Amino acid sequence: MNAEIIARLQHSLEHCPQQFPRADSAVPHGNEESYLLERFRDLPSGKQQALLALLD
Repeated sequence: MNAEIIARLQHSLEHCPQQFPRADSAVPHGNEESYLLERFRDLPSGKQQALLALLD
């Protein structure tokens, strides 16, 4: 089974594109702080508290 996994990984890496296409950012460039603050303020109170607890 290990040989099959290694063979599959080698095949995938050999056929992997050198560069992946870049996706547009979900946050507008240059407005990151205001965008995140606005999103935070739109959250329900419980989710705000949960997020703040994670950041502590």
